[in-house]
Amino acid sequence: MLAAVGPLTGAAAGAPKRALFDNTHAETAGNADWVIDTDQPLPLPDQSTVTAATPRTYWLGAVSSWGIDLVKRGYFVATLTSAYGITYGNIANPYDLSQFDVFIVPEPNTAFTAAESTAIFDYVRDGGGLVAVADHINSDRNNDGIDSPRIWNQLDAQHLWGTSFEVSGTNSNFSEVWSTNVNIAPDDSVIHGPEGTVNGLEFHNGTALILYPGINPTVRGCVWRTGLPQGTTGVMAARSVYGNGRIVFVGDSSPIDDGSAAPGNSSIFDGWGEAAGGDSLLALNATAWVTRRDAPVAAVEPAPRAMRAPFPNPSRGSVRLALQLAEPTRVIVGVFDVSGRLVRSLADAAFEAGAHEVAWDGLTSGGSRAPAGLYFVRARLGRTERTWRVARVQ
Repeated sequence: MLAAVGPLTGAAAGAPKRALFDNTHAETAGNADWVIDTDQPLPLPDQSTVTAATPRTYWLGAVSSWGIDLVKRGYFVATLTSAYGITYGNIANPYDLSQFDVFIVPEPNTAFTAAESTAIFDYVRDGGGLVAVADHINSDRNNDGIDSPRIWNQLDAQHLWGTSFEVSGTNSNFSEVWSTNVNIAPDDSVIHGPEGTVNGLEFHNGTALILYPGINPTVRGCVWRTGLPQGTTGVMAARSVYGNGRIVFVGDSSPIDDGSAAPGNSSIFDGWGEAAGGDSLLALNATAWVTRRDAPVAAVEPAPRAMRAPFPNPSRGSVRLALQLAEPTRVIVGVFDVSGRLVRSLADAAFEAGAHEVAWDGLTSGGSRAPAGLYFVRARLGRTERTWRVARVQ
């Protein structure tokens, strides 16, 4: 029997960080185009071909620059579609949240179901990262009676994450040309992050946040509207901790928009490429801050042997499994289908001490191409055995 794979197994130490962009909540409704590419779940051309010189127009979507910039920083990116849906701990879903370090939801235009809400809360609680992007009030792009600020507020009606978006008054629909009212605390890693220091943020019709530190004392504002005190209202971007996970909130979709919408759509503004550069800087720092941290190696695999989760996953090409042996060890690695049948034996031999890599090229033992779908890679190092689910896509 295949071993069960528990939640949050997709971020083994040494594997690429994995970012999942949502497209299950009408992110392309109306004039919106909040996707990294029209090819989904994996963008084309393949992200393995992205280099430091790759332009933002390499993929077709209004947040393609976000995806491209993450790949340049070593991330694996994918788009969640309605064919898979938002789940957490579902072994049959290759795009289950447990397989990703950060879930990015750019301006949802349909409400989350109760099951989706539970999945998102449990994912963040267990260490997953979330970037929640809203837009101005009455930005109901699919005319279903609810807009992104209300959708996010409905998801966290009890303010467990420490925030809500304003849905009335002057802070619910405003433009802010380069607010430099940023949190100067040196320990704010969204403002002072790996990409550099964010000196400001620009909105083109957005919604402010209200903070509830009495409910969640970890919540902190990152940027406020110009001229307002750095208090609990008029907040343009904020962050908080929930359980073992982290969340960043942004009240406008224009900062993540790169102006490269697919034909038939009209992006609002090229916020990603604004001359001041603060919008994309904040988004990238935010992604890095919420990205799930690696678990201690001892908690993942006991010494003296270590196995790292197969990657890339999902994949169109080869899937690689990295091994580290402190002593000569018999290694058995096989690929199985969902019914438990052996698809391909990859290794059954004594390996010398040191680093090794075992790869599956997607072929069956008979030499034919394995069809797209869910598979399991089972590896045994001496008496230690682990199983991972991997997905092959067209």
